[in-house]
Amino acid sequence: MRQRQKSGLVDIEVRGAGDARRIAVRQPAPPLGRQLNDRERLAVLDALALSTGDIDTRCPLRIVGGAGTRLMIGVRSTEQLKQLKPDYSRLTTLSAQLGAAGFFVFTLSHGLAGCLTESRMFCPALGIPEDPVSGNAHGLLGAYLAEQGLLPHSGATAQFTGAQGHHVHRAGRVDVELEFSEGKLDGVWIVGQAVEIFETEMEWGQSAFDDSSEWGRPHLSAARTCSGRRPRPPTLGCQPLVPRMMLSGIIASSQPFDAVGSSPTRRIARRSDGTTHEPLTCQAPFEPRHIMRGKRAADAACQSPRSTPCASASA
Repeated sequence: MRQRQKSGLVDIEVRGAGDARRIAVRQPAPPLGRQLNDRERLAVLDALALSTGDIDTRCPLRIVGGAGTRLMIGVRSTEQLKQLKPDYSRLTTLSAQLGAAGFFVFTLSHGLAGCLTESRMFCPALGIPEDPVSGNAHGLLGAYLAEQGLLPHSGATAQFTGAQGHHVHRAGRVDVELEFSEGKLDGVWIVGQAVEIFETEMEWGQSAFDDSSEWGRPHLSAARTCSGRRPRPPTLGCQPLVPRMMLSGIIASSQPFDAVGSSPTRRIARRSDGTTHEPLTCQAPFEPRHIMRGKRAADAACQSPRSTPCASASA
């Protein structure tokens, strides 16, 4: 399966089956940003209760990532990870000042078998004081380690395993595979086990948005637009709106969707002929008032550039 996100095209594979099943996500090579200057470095260390002597001299503090940035902070050993006392208020301020949404603290010196790194990550600016295990950050770490010469690779691939979450009693491991082309990093695979929370399926007719079409299960018909016409799907802020379904009913997210359709609840729609379709989405967030529970009802708030906000639904 392939999705388009802010970071680019993302490939998703299911490897194995049953208890051995693993999910692999491939992302484009993340951009490597700037290193912090001395003033910025000291401010970050102070916010984490670290000193200059706690830093691994092989690991300069550097921002990595494009759509989601993290500051890579290498420390000498697990002892430094244990003694971290993050000041979340200061870290939130530093995120805005530095342009790094999170702080990924790692070490190459630890006692965990089968792992290259052990880490902790703090993202208070995103509402996550400490993330137990982050696959995306480990992908960024792989690009950073390869650039610093700390991840040996021969030929076209390199791989390592990172451990995280031990200090919050939610231990996990992430496998990272790096692909190189002509000596340069081309892509990063993030591999791990996943738990299926729910399954979503949408069925579409041959003509998705005409008067005779119906939306998925439970059936949802197209809401009228502000002008009263029904040739287009329901809109929210004049953006196409596609309802999300799950087995127990309709699910809505309070988080905004980006223009290309990346969202926490995004699923691939399946047409009645068996082909798949990536549903259109909107930039504005869903709100409970935008979706009605019922057999054949949809309620979309819409706004035309030439009219006042309105909300209408077809029964």
